[in-house]
Amino acid sequence: MADQVPAVNFVARSPQTSNLSTSEVIVYKTVETNQGNGYSSTTDKFTAAVRGLYLFFMHTCVPVAKFAFLQIMKEGSALIASSQHESDYTDCSSSQVFVQLDAGETVWVQCSLGSSNVQLFENSYHWTSFGGAIIFT
Repeated sequence: MADQVPAVNFVARSPQTSNLSTSEVIVYKTVETNQGNGYSSTTDKFTAAVRGLYLFFMHTCVPVAKFAFLQIMKEGSALIASSQHESDYTDCSSSQVFVQLDAGETVWVQCSLGSSNVQLFENSYHWTSFGGAIIFT
């Protein structure tokens, strides 16, 4: 009988909307789901409880005439980076990445380039979020 994949998944949203600084970890105020309790709203990081292949995503929305430069990080190294800018409307983009994690390794979203023009946005139609799930062990 094959080992069962543990139920591990999370989605966090509603980030701070103030100006972001370079290397700042993105703070998500609302945790929609956190099965397996891998995501910490205290550190704003996900910690793997078991070794496995994981899928992470970040959905990034910016207000008009602002920018966002975000990265999904693993233990201090960028896994994927994204830049977002919209001059006429509020706009969003998504990035996804698969990564092998050992138990205890952490993953988070951070700003790769901050300034007074770097901000995130959220309203009832545009959700800035971060999430992930284990695919197999």
